[in-house]
Amino acid sequence: MTTIKLRHPKQLGPAVRTLARQFDSGIIRALRKTARYGATQAVKVSAQSRPHRPRATGTYERSFLVTKVPDGAILSNSAKHSIFVELGRRPGKRPPLKVIEEWVRIKRIAKGPKSRRVAIAIARKIGRKGTKGRFVMKRTMPIVAKRLPLEIALEMQRSIDRAARSKGG
Repeated sequence: MTTIKLRHPKQLGPAVRTLARQFDSGIIRALRKTARYGATQAVKVSAQSRPHRPRATGTYERSFLVTKVPDGAILSNSAKHSIFVELGRRPGKRPPLKVIEEWVRIKRIAKGPKSRRVAIAIARKIGRKGTKGRFVMKRTMPIVAKRLPLEIALEMQRSIDRAARSKGG
C-alpha cells in the first residue's frame, strides 16, 4: 500500500487529476507492451502448428507488426498470404501458380520443369479441396488476454509510486 501525503486539502483535486492522467497513459503503455508480447507469442504459436507447418521462407513469421494508435496498439500480420494461413481457403478458384511453384522450389519438393508439374497438381488440389486454417492469431489471443491484466497492474503501481515520490510521501 502506498500513501500519498498532501499538505493541504486543496491539493487533493490536482493530485487526483494528475494520477488519473498517469493511469490513462499507463494503460496505453500496458496495451502496447502486451501487443509486443503478443507478436512474440504469435510467432511461437505459428511454430507449433500441427500436423505440419508448411513454412518455406519465414515471411509469415517476420510479418507480425505492432502499430501504435492513440489509445493502444494493433497486432497484425502484413504478409499477403496471412489471411489464408489464419482462416484457410475454401474450394473453388485455384491459387496463383507462380507462388506455389516458388514454394515447391524452396521446399525442394521438385526441381526444374518437374516443379511446374508439381505446382499445378498442388494448385488443382487446393482448388478442389481448399486448405485448413492454422488460426494462429485466434490461438494467440487467450495468451495475450492473460498477460494484459498483469501489465495494467504493473503500470498502475508505477503511476502510484511516481505520484507518491513527487508529493514527497
